[in-house]
Amino acid sequence: MSAPSPSRSPVAGTKPVGFSYVTLLSRVVVGVLLLASAGLLWWSYCRVYLPRVKEYHELDANVVKLTIAVDDLDHQWTKPELAAIDQKFHLVQSRLFNDQPELKSWLDDFEGQFIALGLNIKTDFNASLVSSNAPAVAGRRFSAIPTTVTIDFSPTAGSEDKDTPFQRLLQFSQRITTQDKIADLTGLTVHSGTNSIDHAVLNLTFWAGAKEAK
Repeated sequence: MSAPSPSRSPVAGTKPVGFSYVTLLSRVVVGVLLLASAGLLWWSYCRVYLPRVKEYHELDANVVKLTIAVDDLDHQWTKPELAAIDQKFHLVQSRLFNDQPELKSWLDDFEGQFIALGLNIKTDFNASLVSSNAPAVAGRRFSAIPTTVTIDFSPTAGSEDKDTPFQRLLQFSQRITTQDKIADLTGLTVHSGTNSIDHAVLNLTFWAGAKEAK
């Protein structure tokens, strides 16, 4: 007699992995949020940021224009001020040269005063740097004449109490800048020798007030 077969317990069925509506919904929500964020960024950049930047540059340009306009107004002289300048011009007129030839003639006479002091003087006019853009006043247009004066010092005959080259250079520079003509000393270069200076270069600016052609 055969033994009875053991009874089999029923196998529990496993739930197959299938499509989840919750997963789909979450992905849709995330996608919508990403699109909304991208749209908000685009709107903020194109509709808010760029117009503000443009407005800022326009305001900055307007401020610059207004500043220039204010400066121009500040530099404009009134008619009474111009009249006062015209009245006082005769005080300065005698201290100006009419042109470069007049300046050269004046310098030739002035340099002759220092020949006895052993100063060999050479003058050079920087004609290319002459400025004639200044406003005209009292029928004259002012201009600057840059001038280079080169001095070579030679020994002077006489006793030991003669002035040194440095003292002679000092006398020349002081006298030329305190004459009746306006002269501005803008540079001084000195070359020294064995015991004292033997060469000097002075950069001067003279002023001319040539009459305007009518």
